[in-house]
Amino acid sequence: MGLFDWLVGGKQKSPGKAPGMIVVLDGLPDVDVSAATKALAAIEPLRLPLKLEVETGKGTWQASAAFDSHDVGIAGFDARVPDAVMEKTVQVSNWTGPGRESLEGHSAHLVLMHGGGHAKLPEEYMALYKLPAVLGGQKLAGVLIQDPGTCPPPNSGENSPWRKCSGSPETPPPSCPGFWELKRKR
Repeated sequence: MGLFDWLVGGKQKSPGKAPGMIVVLDGLPDVDVSAATKALAAIEPLRLPLKLEVETGKGTWQASAAFDSHDVGIAGFDARVPDAVMEKTVQVSNWTGPGRESLEGHSAHLVLMHGGGHAKLPEEYMALYKLPAVLGGQKLAGVLIQDPGTCPPPNSGENSPWRKCSGSPETPPPSCPGFWELKRKR
């Protein structure tokens, strides 16, 4: 292990722990696979096009998304995030005003889990962060990552952490608060 590896956290992954996040929404989205593919390619040119398969049920949907070296499993629920998760993320955050109201007022959520590929941990999180804007669209209320207690709402101002990835308030960042803290923990 080199000095840089030691400074940023050593190993890239812990066995059995896949990176994941919860996307909070104002309702389960209707997914247009063609539009999602174009939107993801607009964020960053893809080496392999998005392969998105979605199955819907009453109040739920399941999906798998594969692009470049990423495989992501997605489960959607027409229900609020459990209170225990909200207590460890939104309730202890410094967000105020419309951003916090957006996070607290959600009515549905998606659970995203990175399931494989040959990417390193930061790349896996960047892949996960690209999907909420593509899948959530206008219903996107924010993202929760329970381990570091991170919960950036979209459209949270000119200095929004969502702008750091693509210059757009709708696109999540690889450098959101807590991202590197999580990296060091692994």
